[in-house]
Amino acid sequence: MLNDLEEMYEYSDENMTMLERGHRIPVPLCIDTIRLGYPVIDFSEGDHKDFPVLDNDPVRTLTGLLLEINRIINVECDNGHNYAPHDKSDYCIEVIQIEDNIANVFIGS
Repeated sequence: MLNDLEEMYEYSDENMTMLERGHRIPVPLCIDTIRLGYPVIDFSEGDHKDFPVLDNDPVRTLTGLLLEINRIINVECDNGHNYAPHDKSDYCIEVIQIEDNIANVFIGS
């Protein structure tokens, strides 16, 4: 779920490493933009919105990426940009596609 920080840390530890010379090492990221649609976008204004990461400091780890997605959705919902019939605690990150330093994020409920 969106605000399950313990699960985010656990997932990151298990899923964002690669095997190099017999050792697990973090997969490097460099994400400067989070692209979101549902639930924080009014579809009459478009199908997504690009959000720069906090302080324009690129996200370099999966944990950082999950926390940044969490932060943006919480801020948007708290500012009245929740366009779905659910509370933000019902949302979960379903898919993250990364291309050209943009994380395209799909949220489910």
